[in-house]
Amino acid sequence: GPEVPGLIAEMGDSYYTASFDSLKDKMHYSISCADCHNPQTMALTITRPALVEGLKALGKDPNNLSRQEMRSAVCGQCHVSYYFEEKTNKVVFPWENGMKVEQMLKHENDEKFSDWTMPNTKTPMAKIRHPEYEMFSSSVHAANGVACA
Repeated sequence: GPEVPGLIAEMGDSYYTASFDSLKDKMHYSISCADCHNPQTMALTITRPALVEGLKALGKDPNNLSRQEMRSAVCGQCHVSYYFEEKTNKVVFPWENGMKVEQMLKHENDEKFSDWTMPNTKTPMAKIRHPEYEMFSSSVHAANGVACA
């Protein structure tokens, strides 16, 4: 299968713990059309398990998104805040409480998750990565039916 979606389909969760060296010869492109499009039909498709799990945590059926929702969801496969589960290295979208920053931080606090510890204070810190999808989803544009793509 094509690049990352194919490797995830082939390897399952072990993809996330695989070393770069074990995958480097299997990947030629970091992102390809097949990350967002079905290679046979070119229809939009979700290829990232973390997005499927995140949408389900929000009470959304990833197989029943409107055209406009899907046009944004495919962007949300990558342009999103996430973290790597400590033991499995699996990608997690912290959406079980919602997609607002405070709700994502609540998830990370409830899970006692931290990305790093501040050296001077020894305070565990979480890093909110690039939450474009989350920010867009609560925007005036999204509320009026505009999609990312």
